[in-house]
Amino acid sequence: MEREDFKDQWAKVEPTITELERYLDQGMSALSKKKKLFTNNEQMNAYTITYKLASESDETIKHALYSRHRTIIQEYLQRSMLPVLSKKQGNALLKEFVERWEIFRILNKWMEAFFKYLDKFYVTHNKLLTLSNQGLKAFRDEVFEKIKDAVTEAFLTVVNLERRGESTGIDQSILMTCTSVYRAMDSAEVTVYTQSLEGPFLEDASKFYALQSQTWLSTDSTPEYLIKTEKAIENETRRVDAYMLAEYTKEKVRKVCAETLLKSQEQVLLEKENSGVNALLRQNRKDDLSRMYRLFVQVDDGIPPIALIMRAHIIDEGKVILEKREAELNQLEGKEASNDAAFIQSLLELHERYRKLVEEQFQNHREFQKELKYAFEATVNTDIGKHTNAELLSTYADSVLKTGSEEKLTDSQIEDVLEKVVALFSFLTEKDVFADVYRNHLAKRLLNQRSVSPFAEKSMIQKLKLSCGAHFTAKFEGMLNDFA
Repeated sequence: MEREDFKDQWAKVEPTITELERYLDQGMSALSKKKKLFTNNEQMNAYTITYKLASESDETIKHALYSRHRTIIQEYLQRSMLPVLSKKQGNALLKEFVERWEIFRILNKWMEAFFKYLDKFYVTHNKLLTLSNQGLKAFRDEVFEKIKDAVTEAFLTVVNLERRGESTGIDQSILMTCTSVYRAMDSAEVTVYTQSLEGPFLEDASKFYALQSQTWLSTDSTPEYLIKTEKAIENETRRVDAYMLAEYTKEKVRKVCAETLLKSQEQVLLEKENSGVNALLRQNRKDDLSRMYRLFVQVDDGIPPIALIMRAHIIDEGKVILEKREAELNQLEGKEASNDAAFIQSLLELHERYRKLVEEQFQNHREFQKELKYAFEATVNTDIGKHTNAELLSTYADSVLKTGSEEKLTDSQIEDVLEKVVALFSFLTEKDVFADVYRNHLAKRLLNQRSVSPFAEKSMIQKLKLSCGAHFTAKFEGMLNDFA
């Protein structure tokens, strides 16, 4: 088939293309009223002609047909879309942009239908862009690239109005469709969405919350600031869904908010005199401490500063207990007893309180576990008086395990107390001192038949074995076996 024949055949398709463009120029309101732009016969007539042309053995004809598809779309976009969009700004631009996108999709769909046979053979064989993707590329090159900066600016203006709680004057679906266009513009070579929408969206969020943080710092307590921060992060992640941004954007915006609102202000927030970490620990504000952990765990190196403050706070509370014991010993004027149940109970209660805090409020994070250990090692190994804390703790365990104690405990209560004693024991550096005293007490309990129960004795030894190993408890187990 000669070139002249191509022109003759194409002349039969042109009226259908012209009619399609006429329909599109009427706008979406008119298009939405039509169930179908072309009848099956009209569509088949155009398809049949392009099918015949695409079936020819002459590659130049197929190439001409493929180029004609691209040219028709390019010229329509240049003539009927870009001039209209270039005159719009703000919300008017967003609305027009969405409408023109929908019109383009109709154009692209019908052009693909008319030239469909090309996709099956010519495009695949020559590894070219599919008809649909060629249409998208034309839209990106002829329209999107030339107005994207203005669209992005208008989009972000609406977002920031919403952040401030002001009326946006635009339907949410407009923003959703805008986002879908950015994502549709992505290709293997071009990452339009991340560069042209996600990047500016994240940058705007950072700028907005940097200003917010200064206002909140000047007016709010640390818990109030953190409540607002948590809400802000929730709102931003909600926007990702509401605007149909990519799912991976959610984690990025969460990180931006956390870095801006938390990392930059961490020292000020944690050290606020009446509402910082020390105040929250002192007042046992569990919900606020949980929120603080949930937020700062999202920040790089956000947890260690909180854990360090907790450590110092525990050590200070431990000092109060130690100073109280010292004051009581001074009043005894050298008549010091080998047991001090009240002192040991204070240490046990202190440890239990902060163990639970680390477990429940701080999710057993390794930094808090580490600083809890450091704080109690510092406290438990500070001896006051001639009897070491290791001796006092072992003597306290004896009071729990032998009959005749003033306080009657149930089996479950004994088990609970022993668990706490061994937890405190684990911090001792003088474990051998504890062991010597414990062995003497155990011998007396067994000889005098004053053990509260064989089960309790075995349970205590098992706990010590788990803490220090079998070598530590070998003599204790041997003594139990001898009296079995």
